[in-house]
Amino acid sequence: MAVKPGVASRMAIGDATTSMTLISFDNDTLQETRGVIVNAGIRGTRSHYIERIRSGPVSIAGGLTFTPQTNELAYILPKIMGANASGTSYPLGETPGSFILDKEYASSDVHRYGALYVNSATFSGSAGTPINLSLDLLGTGSITTGATFASGGALTDNTANDFFVFSDSDAAFIIGGATIPLNSFELTINNAIELRQVNSRTATAATATDRIITLNITMPYGDATFSTFTDADVTATLTFTALAQSLAFSFAGIRFNQATPVISGRGEIAYQLSGQAMRTSSTAELSTVLDSSP
Repeated sequence: MAVKPGVASRMAIGDATTSMTLISFDNDTLQETRGVIVNAGIRGTRSHYIERIRSGPVSIAGGLTFTPQTNELAYILPKIMGANASGTSYPLGETPGSFILDKEYASSDVHRYGALYVNSATFSGSAGTPINLSLDLLGTGSITTGATFASGGALTDNTANDFFVFSDSDAAFIIGGATIPLNSFELTINNAIELRQVNSRTATAATATDRIITLNITMPYGDATFSTFTDADVTATLTFTALAQSLAFSFAGIRFNQATPVISGRGEIAYQLSGQAMRTSSTAELSTVLDSSP
């Protein structure tokens, strides 16, 4: 029997199978699962009868982690933010859209997910590492097996687009008007997707029920003391650059949870902050700009 190594697998995302974007991914946990309903009533024996089971609900859920290039960000950001792009801006909206995902197992078997939604997206990075994007996905319907990978062609593996690295030269964090170096960051956009699964084995609709945007950061304590953020609402901007391309997240207002730093060893003291981005008047809690030419 032939070995199917993960290294030979491929994945593509898009709005139509005739126009897909090939992505380079780190790992995925995306699955369709099919449950079984067992009639477990008292029946005069401890044995269970095969005749007394029914097919149960079908669910699609899982994660996808990758290091996005700018052309991949240009596609997936509207699915995260819930609105179409406006030039280089990716505004927040109320209706996160769905997308198609083709997963090819080692150059043979293809599973097609026809309607996936971003339940939450987490951008993260630490010193000397690429910016990673982890998607928590939910889906409606069921997968299609035996499909041709990205049928219709038009796969895009655009080497002209770069990815972003978290380093002193590529990253800039401005909070409350002051530029502060960071050890690491984690930005999460949670859309709180709920699936409708009524009188159907599969989910038939998805609804975004909330939007919670959180920012977790770790910085050197010598660059920002505890009093800097005590009971204060602050603005912040996190910008990454790669050659002529840039990715910027701007926060209208953040109130950080307060916790004094701990001394965990002989090295430099780190200061960790966690806060939720909030809307201020008519300004959205998060503004995203991807200045690139995918």
